[in-house]
Amino acid sequence: MRTQDLYPELTASEVAEIIDPVHFGDATERRGVLDVPSFAATPDDFGPGNERYTFERVCRHIADAAIAAHPATFDTGVQDLDAFGLDLSRTLTDDIAELLIRPLADSVRPCDGVPDDLTYRTFCADLCAHGLAAFAGEFPVLWERLQVRLVGRLDALRETLDRLAADRRDLQQELGLNADAQIVSIGMAGDTHCGGRTVSVIEYDDGFKLVHKPRPVDCEAGYSRLVEELRSDLDLDLPAAKVLARTGYGYVEFVEVDDDADIDLRDVGRLGALMYALNARDMHFTNILNTARGPVPVDLETLLHPLRQKSQGTIETPDSGYQKLAVSVFGIGILPMIVTREGHDGYADVGYLGGGEVHGSGPFRQFRVEDPFSARVRVSWAPEQRTAVQALDGLDTTAAVVRHSCARMVNGFTQVYRLIAEHKAAFAAAVRRCFAGAELRYVHNATVQYAQCLRVLTASSPSRDAELAKGLIKRIGIASRGADRRLIDAECQQLWKTDIPYFLVRADSDVMTDGVERRPVAQFDRSPLAQCVAKVDAMDEHDLQAQVRLIRVAFNAKLADPHTMAPAAEVLSGAAAPEDSSGEAQLDLARYVGEGLVRDMVQDRYAHLPQTWIGPVATAVANRPWPPGVLGYDLYTGRVGPALTLAALGRALSDESMQAASLAVFEPSARILDAGSYEARSIARSGNGAYAGFPGALWAMALAGRHLDRPDLTVSAIDALEFLRPAKPGQDDGWFDLITGDVGVLLVRMALGRDCAAEAVHACDVALSTGLIQRMEYSGLAHGLAGLLQLAARTHAITTDPVAAELAAGVIDELDTVFGRGAGAPRTARTGPANESDSWCNGSAGVLIAMSSAATAGLVTADRVQSMVAGLADASIATSATLCHGALGLYGALGIAAAHAPEQARPLQDRLAGYLAPERLRRFLDSPDSRYSQGPCLMVGRAGVGWHMLSRTGHELASPLDMGEVILDA
Repeated sequence: MRTQDLYPELTASEVAEIIDPVHFGDATERRGVLDVPSFAATPDDFGPGNERYTFERVCRHIADAAIAAHPATFDTGVQDLDAFGLDLSRTLTDDIAELLIRPLADSVRPCDGVPDDLTYRTFCADLCAHGLAAFAGEFPVLWERLQVRLVGRLDALRETLDRLAADRRDLQQELGLNADAQIVSIGMAGDTHCGGRTVSVIEYDDGFKLVHKPRPVDCEAGYSRLVEELRSDLDLDLPAAKVLARTGYGYVEFVEVDDDADIDLRDVGRLGALMYALNARDMHFTNILNTARGPVPVDLETLLHPLRQKSQGTIETPDSGYQKLAVSVFGIGILPMIVTREGHDGYADVGYLGGGEVHGSGPFRQFRVEDPFSARVRVSWAPEQRTAVQALDGLDTTAAVVRHSCARMVNGFTQVYRLIAEHKAAFAAAVRRCFAGAELRYVHNATVQYAQCLRVLTASSPSRDAELAKGLIKRIGIASRGADRRLIDAECQQLWKTDIPYFLVRADSDVMTDGVERRPVAQFDRSPLAQCVAKVDAMDEHDLQAQVRLIRVAFNAKLADPHTMAPAAEVLSGAAAPEDSSGEAQLDLARYVGEGLVRDMVQDRYAHLPQTWIGPVATAVANRPWPPGVLGYDLYTGRVGPALTLAALGRALSDESMQAASLAVFEPSARILDAGSYEARSIARSGNGAYAGFPGALWAMALAGRHLDRPDLTVSAIDALEFLRPAKPGQDDGWFDLITGDVGVLLVRMALGRDCAAEAVHACDVALSTGLIQRMEYSGLAHGLAGLLQLAARTHAITTDPVAAELAAGVIDELDTVFGRGAGAPRTARTGPANESDSWCNGSAGVLIAMSSAATAGLVTADRVQSMVAGLADASIATSATLCHGALGLYGALGIAAAHAPEQARPLQDRLAGYLAPERLRRFLDSPDSRYSQGPCLMVGRAGVGWHMLSRTGHELASPLDMGEVILDA
């Protein structure tokens, strides 16, 4: 396979910089040859009824051969050796199947005239009859790695049994093991590290269980001691598991899960505050257990976790948004934590409170065997489908329950946070005492990234070709870019040996070692203890509020978008008090928004990148949560929306700090685009959607250049349009989606005065010729027919081409006849309930904007716009204070429509302004119960309120609602 095929996201120079220096061993250090004897089997020994899954008996044959050939014995302290051996055989069989099933499936072929099931069974019998020699010869890389895997697993088991025997007396005294108890089973589940070692659950014949951890348990022991001190000194009572620590390994009490335990979210908040102060990581749903004593953390190897190591290339800014998020309460893993996979609509919630819940096409994949027990068997990777493991009741049900749960957690978190902050010196001293000399685990990349790398190696091609296999392993260097090269080499070496990479660092040291041979592989700026103490020293009320905001964002992330509607007569009936609607009050609120945006701004990963914010990260995928994250470059919920708002506010308010903050986003962006550097490519990967992609960022930059009197920014934005290479419109209806589709490139080119007439006419022609009008499910601007009308209107305005007029006429006819209400609010969807909405994205506000564009282009008369506005007085109005699907968007749409319907739109807009009084909007901004009030973005966040307030004070602004023309010659 060619280099560019292995690393398609890298240039040749980047391959030379990142990949070529990676080096790891040429062999896997076999400690014994796996000689699988022939096995006299018949086809009748295989297939359904004889096997739990396809190729199980072949894999079991290999497992039994490995157990028989291994010199170790497994009778130390074991009650029933035969039963123990069967259990071990099953464990190893499943392990082998994960490695071999894909090459095995590729090796069996259908035979003409022979039933597929018989061909499969005959293939398995022949394979075993010859000791798998031919298979081993065809897949030498896989066979060698398999031997290392099996020998490591068996040696690890022997090691565990020896330790249990040697430590028996102390296990009796410290953890309550009975003197005459014998081992029934050893469950070797989970990831393997350091030569096939894995955490084991030991079960005895009297029902007693304990957990053996083949790595240092210093963190568990230190945490147990710390909890005891805090209980005594600060009256903070938190449960902890019992621990027996040994050098390099140890034992932990087996904590029984109580599914009926009534977990108080206040206790979760208390635990979260302590974990926050201890720089904990990886406290996901399997590492904290619900018990009758409350939530008990059981896997604490990543306490005092240091910041991500980097020693090459551009050094990450120590105060970046990514660093802030990593060391935040959200970074612990205790809150709902959403994991997604690009291109898929599902997600998993791996946070403790999320309980491992998987929805739709989740991000984690597992084997899917098609045509099992057949010559046509094939193996693919399918999204994992499973339900919650231990999600706390009600966390994803009603908004009221979620908000109550959030308030409880905030209460407990705040209590313990302030307790620690008030006793910083005493707490830091206790941490130093309890963790002095402790060995900690350092997690460089997420386990799922390592696991994906190992899965790729099980395919047939890398199982044959050592160079290809090593080339695939080196891909981890992309994820580890900038880390010490010794660390990357160690990652690859451990992956080559089928293990998840494992690294250690002493709490009081700045040197990291690999977990296998304890060789130094990297160095930190400060020891983990020093980093922890510095964090505790910085804990104050401002930081507390930042953490509380993240808790609220994480909880609200899983709630559906609030689309609360009220009758227009009810919303428009009240008028604000004169002082509330005054220009001074409006500017005060705009200033409040701007000052908050400036205060909350954070650095990106590197100092030369545009600055940004932390907030809810939106997704264009329906029903996917909006978890906390560092904002990207899109206009919808990215950094350019708040930056554009600050540019406008800074000019209107003559506020230099707001203008400087805006420039901190747009100036670096312009430099990157002008230089055409790697980051420009990265920014452009956000896509071609007008609102969820790169085009909207360019429109915002061009407009910001006007507000900031920086024509160079506008020129940079226009020049950067050359980065955009949209696909040609075709059968993919998503091309015409304004939020995410490639049509966004055309709309922004038109707004910035670039010649794209031919492309626009072609797009209109494709929409007509493919019958798109009749297929579109929605009527709205963002994802539906109004978006097509907007395209037709803009195209006709610059070309007067009859194709654009024909498309507009077809859309309007469809809106009238199929979506029901030509004059008022059309129904939002073609099928299902006849729902109405006044939103910008999916409702009448967006349709009104498109109809106004059509009137401007001469495609409809003004009376059509006037009748639509008149119909809104009898409709319902969304009460959310957002531009996208709230009253702010309707207000903005009425302002656009006023060009053609001033007598209808202005009075309605004035009445709506009474509802949107500054006092009401201030309450919205200060609300703890909305994802929108917690976020800084433009279309569904705080920046949108600032933009709205400024638009009401007489400042003329090109609106993001219609991505209007940016005047370039003024």
